[in-house]
Amino acid sequence: MRTLRNFTIRTRLMALGLLSVLAMLLIGGDGLWAMARTKQDFQHYVRQDVESLVQLSEVRAGVGNLRRYEKDMLINIGDDAAVKRYHEEWRKTFEGVLRSLDVIAGLEILPEIKAMPPAMKASLGNYRNGLDGIVARILKQESVDSAEANRQTEPIKGPVREMDKQLGEMTQAIMARGNQEVQRIDGEETRVRMALGGVMLLGVVVIGTFTFFNIASILMPLAQAVSSTERIARQDLSERVDVHGTDETAAMMRGVQGMQHSIRHVVSGVRSATDSIATASREVAAGAHDLSHRTEQAASNLQETASAMEELTASVQHNADSARQANQLAEEAAGAAGRGVSVVGE
Repeated sequence: MRTLRNFTIRTRLMALGLLSVLAMLLIGGDGLWAMARTKQDFQHYVRQDVESLVQLSEVRAGVGNLRRYEKDMLINIGDDAAVKRYHEEWRKTFEGVLRSLDVIAGLEILPEIKAMPPAMKASLGNYRNGLDGIVARILKQESVDSAEANRQTEPIKGPVREMDKQLGEMTQAIMARGNQEVQRIDGEETRVRMALGGVMLLGVVVIGTFTFFNIASILMPLAQAVSSTERIARQDLSERVDVHGTDETAAMMRGVQGMQHSIRHVVSGVRSATDSIATASREVAAGAHDLSHRTEQAASNLQETASAMEELTASVQHNADSARQANQLAEEAAGAAGRGVSVVGE
């Protein structure tokens, strides 16, 4: 299947179409060849075996007519015109029988059948010679009645019986040959049907197998692509996207793989930035905590300084009050001294 994915889908579909056309051409060609072969066999059967049967029927009918005309000549003793007319018909029929035997001898049939017409012609020749003598004696009035003429035909009955025997043997041989040809044609037809069936089965197996693997090579990557995109949609980027082949589905899978790598890169960058922000936030929080501690300490120091300033101010005010009191006392002492001086002066 991976070997198929090294070719594009268009190439595989074109190969499938070409394979289908080739199979149809093979089946059609085999069918046409079988039809031509069957037609040839049938034409050969018609031209040779059927023709031999036709000519054989002509021979059998002709022999029957020869015997009938023979009887008619014997029955019409005393009527020379009738005897001559029937004898002329007998000769025409005789020539027709000979022609039919020649046709049979010229056909493409079994050698043993081809050897029978000459033997039958020899028997017919003996029959003709004997009958011509009888007819000549009838016309010369040497045969006075039918009974006497019938006795004169005894010498020609031997060739007639031999001819009938040969005709029966030829009939059996030609019928057997015809049956063999029919069986051979039936066997050829069966072989052709089996060959066509085999070719069709082979075509179905090859095309079906190629189609199955071709469809699988298309649908499997599509299913993998759907599964990969669904995992990516669920924010699962952990599973690796594998790419095999060079066809269109492989290009699609490479796109999914690239998308996964890009999203991984983006997520990695976001995660790194988030970690940096978290670290900075922790550092800012620590600085803020330290600043708060220092501010509290400074506030405590300021509070202590303020308390000291209040104490200093109170102390300065107390000193000022003491100085005013001292000054007042000094002024009073000065006044007292001045009064004392005045007193002393007085």
